Amino acid sequence: MVPDRLIHIQKNGEKLEARLCGDLPSPVRYATLSHRWGSNPRLRLLRSNAAQLFDEIPMPSLEPVFQEAILVAWHLGLAHIWIDTLCIVQDSPLDWEAQSRNMGAIYMNAVFNIAAAVPVSRGLFTQRPPFVHFSPHLHIGWDDISLPSSDKPASLRGFYTLRDSARWYANVDSAHLNQRGWVSQERELSPCTLTFGPQQVYWKCGEVLACESFPNGVPGMEAYHALYTTRSFRDLVEDAATAEEIVRFWYGFAHRYSETDLTQKRDRLPAAFGMAQQLLRLMPGNRFLAGIFESHIVEGLLWRFDDTRSRSKPAATTVLTDFQVPSWSWASLDCPV
Repeated sequence: MVPDRLIHIQKNGEKLEARLCGDLPSPVRYATLSHRWGSNPRLRLLRSNAAQLFDEIPMPSLEPVFQEAILVAWHLGLAHIWIDTLCIVQDSPLDWEAQSRNMGAIYMNAVFNIAAAVPVSRGLFTQRPPFVHFSPHLHIGWDDISLPSSDKPASLRGFYTLRDSARWYANVDSAHLNQRGWVSQERELSPCTLTFGPQQVYWKCGEVLACESFPNGVPGMEAYHALYTTRSFRDLVEDAATAEEIVRFWYGFAHRYSETDLTQKRDRLPAAFGMAQQLLRLMPGNRFLAGIFESHIVEGLLWRFDDTRSRSKPAATTVLTDFQVPSWSWASLDCPV
């Protein structure tokens, strides 16, 4: 699958240039970008400026995050990148509807996703104190230590690295970026994610979780993910998951997604449709009915408002009545479920 539009990057002398392009042959290697929208984007794709942007995208007119994402994609060997602000016609409801239906496939077929866990106006390349990347190393020479879990004395002799066990959670999983509803499926479907945080850069793929402090892999993350994360979409594909496992995965995804924020409340279902669309490919003959899979519709109706969540969300009585979501669907309420 090739997106209808991509940003083409090329070098002209010492300067990078960018322009929109379309009708590309398959396959095309490209990156994607996840970001939070600013209050007033500098440059967007509109019907009035489309011809100009296909000729040239003026780099200085872009948000710093967009400029630097283009730079990252180029230096990592890619000549194309997809950015929603510039690849979807923002004043065309028809184009928005068509592109939103392809959103899941766009992120799933990218080489990697750049996640901007920083404000768009600040840029990816932020000034950071150097000690943030430093992980102290200790040598302990203790022998014959009594431990409550053992009757025999133990030895703690050896070299140890100290790390902040909450860093990944605070700077990646709980980043402000990941409270944006559309980003939920972008995170889940992207094959690899390069997250630019306020303190350092993080990498996640099917093989390793790494950061600048631990470029070969963050120690102890296997236990963290076993406790705090669920199976990934890639796990479902690789394990040839059953329909029950796929639907259970969807319930977990919908639960986490329901806690996120959407600027446009009418996006409640469209912002998760890309994820549902990919799950439907694993369950031929099934149908997606307003947030619930037809094969498991009875248990899909057994949802409730989750009043145990600590994040601030509107009350359960906030009913989305204007967007043709049936009242029996969890998506009819703007609240955690």
